[in-house]
Amino acid sequence: MKETKKAPPEAGKRYIAVPHKLFSFDAPDARHHIMQGNVFDGETYTAAFYERDGSDAGVVLMQMDVQGNRLRVSGPMNLYHANNITYNPRIGQFIVTHCQGDGHYAHYSLVDPVTLTETASGVLERPFFALAYSPERDMYGSGEWAGETVDVWDGDMRLLRSFSVERPSSLSQGCFCDGDYIWFVRSSVGGSGCELRLYDWDTGVLAFRIPICSMGVEPEALSVVNGEIYVLCNNNQYNGGIVFRLEFQEME
Repeated sequence: MKETKKAPPEAGKRYIAVPHKLFSFDAPDARHHIMQGNVFDGETYTAAFYERDGSDAGVVLMQMDVQGNRLRVSGPMNLYHANNITYNPRIGQFIVTHCQGDGHYAHYSLVDPVTLTETASGVLERPFFALAYSPERDMYGSGEWAGETVDVWDGDMRLLRSFSVERPSSLSQGCFCDGDYIWFVRSSVGGSGCELRLYDWDTGVLAFRIPICSMGVEPEALSVVNGEIYVLCNNNQYNGGIVFRLEFQEME
C-alpha cells in the first residue's frame, strides 16, 4: 500500500477504502429502529428510520450533531423505505428516495430540513433505488434496480441521459453526487464485499471501483464533505447505527 488519499480519488490509480469508526448511536425509539437513507452536511447527520414490520408506523427522521448527540426527531411520515436522502440548496429541501412500498420505486418526497415535515412528493419517469443532487452541476444522479442502469437528470428532474453499466454483484444502497462523479455505496451480499462505485456524469463510465475493508455492518448511504467520506451503517442488532469515516489507500 501507498499513502492515504482524501477524496476525490486520482484518475488512473487504484484504491481500497479503510473505515475508521467515529461513533455509535441508538435508534430514535423502539418502533422506528431500522436505519436507511441518511445525509451529512458537515455539522448535522440526518437519518431515516422505519419499522421492520411496516404497518402504519411510517418513517421518522432523526438529526444528530458530529458527536452523535440527538438534536431532534420528526413525526412519522409516509416515506416508505426512505432509501436515500439528499439535500438541494437551490430549493432548500431534502429529497427522500422512497424506493420500496406499494409500487413506489419511482417516487420521492421533499422534506423541510428545519421543520422535518413533508412538503411535497413526486414521481420520476424511471425507477431508482437512490437519487442524489450535485450543487456544482445542478443535476441529479440515480441508479436503477440492482445498479445496472445509471441515470442523469437536470435540476428540474428531467431525464438527460441514461447509461447501461455492468450489473454489480454487491447490493444497491445509497448515492451521493458531486461535480466529479455519481457515487454509490454498496453493501455485501452473496460473497461480494462492500464497495464504492463512481461513475462519470457525461459518459457513464465506471471511473472507480473501490472495495471497502470489512466493517462488519451494512452501509446505507454516504456523504462527501470537504474531501472526507462519511458512511452511516446499521448495527448488527438493527436498533441504531454506526458512523465511519473512510480513507483511501492507494494500491500498488
